[in-house]
Amino acid sequence: MAQWGVKIGILKTPQDFLMAATEERPAQKLNWKTDSPVWVDQWLLAKDKELKALNELVEEQLAKGHIMPTTSPWNSLVFVIRKPGKDKWWLPHDLRKINEAIEDMESLQPGMPSPSMLPQNWNLAVMDIKDCFFPNSL
Repeated sequence: MAQWGVKIGILKTPQDFLMAATEERPAQKLNWKTDSPVWVDQWLLAKDKELKALNELVEEQLAKGHIMPTTSPWNSLVFVIRKPGKDKWWLPHDLRKINEAIEDMESLQPGMPSPSMLPQNWNLAVMDIKDCFFPNSL
């Protein structure tokens, strides 16, 4: 991880953690296999209920400012899945075609490709990226 300027050490105070967590890190560059945008035709949703849920989810995210109208030539398939035992829905994106257009990257720390290979009792920070958004057309 040294190639990205990351140093591993034990932080003494919560303030040290905050400073380390918010320090700007160099972004890893994505290498694309093509210069052409990836566009995948959206399949039909099976039920009117699903289409209504999709429209409600998109309107909700537009209202919150999490997404915005775009003219991007890229898109990904979307669909809705009912949350178990609830009247709420998930809005998953099918990114397989976009992932196929990106060259594979090596592991972030060469020699440690799997979390199961990390030393026992090693301090880690885990980030949930389920609420991240990206500029692809719906």
